[in-house]
Amino acid sequence: PLSAAKNMNVYDETSTTMKVTWGAAEGATGYMMLYRATNATEPQLEQEIRVGGEVTNVQLVQLTPRTAYSISLYALHGEAASDALEGTGVT
Repeated sequence: PLSAAKNMNVYDETSTTMKVTWGAAEGATGYMMLYRATNATEPQLEQEIRVGGEVTNVQLVQLTPRTAYSISLYALHGEAASDALEGTGVT
């Protein structure tokens, strides 16, 4: 199996932002993070962030206050993606 990111940590949560950091996946060429609100009054589209393989933290912005978010992080190995590392955050 492709190596996956590990040890996701969500921190510095404000009403509209949160930061996410993780442990690097061996050999990853990049990372793809999908996140969406889980308790929103209206269905929310999943949003995607892609970063390079040397990046192990991102800041999510323009979030909805007082909302829980589910976060899935995939390590990318070329065109292939690892299993997801799951996390949550609350604004």
